[in-house]
Amino acid sequence: MKLEDQIQQCHDRQHEQEGLRADAEARCNRQQQQYDQLNEAITDEKKRHTDKVRRLREESQRRKVECTQQRALTAEELEKALKLLASVQADVKKERESLVGFVATTANQLLELRTNTNSQLSQLASESKRAVEAAQVEQKDIAAWLESLKEDHD
Repeated sequence: MKLEDQIQQCHDRQHEQEGLRADAEARCNRQQQQYDQLNEAITDEKKRHTDKVRRLREESQRRKVECTQQRALTAEELEKALKLLASVQADVKKERESLVGFVATTANQLLELRTNTNSQLSQLASESKRAVEAAQVEQKDIAAWLESLKEDHD
C-alpha cells in the first residue's frame, strides 16, 4: 500500500471520527433540550397545582366561614354544610396526592435522562480516546515505514 493511500486512510478515519463526535454532540444537545423542556413542564405543572390548591383552600376557608355562620341553623342544614366541607377537603387531598405523583414521575424521568446523557458522554469519550490511540499507532507505523524507506534508499 502506498504512503499516500495510508495517509488518505488516516485522513478519512479522522473525518469519520469527527462526524461521530458531531453526531454525539447533537444527541447530547437534543437531550439537554429535552431536559430543559421537562424542567419547564415541571415548573408549569407545580404552578398550576399550587394555584389550584390555593383556590381550593380559599374555597375551603370560605365554606368554613359559611359553616360557622350557619351554626344557628337546624341540624339538617348543618350536616349538609359539613358534608360540603369534607368534599372540599377530599378534593384538596386528591390534588396534593396528584402533585406528589407527578413530581415523583418527573424526577424519575429527569434522573433517567441524566443517566442516559452521562452514559453517552462516557461512551463518546471512550470512542474518541480509542480513535486518537489508533491514529497515533498508525502515525508511528507510517513514520517507521518512511524511515525504513529512507534507509533502503540510502
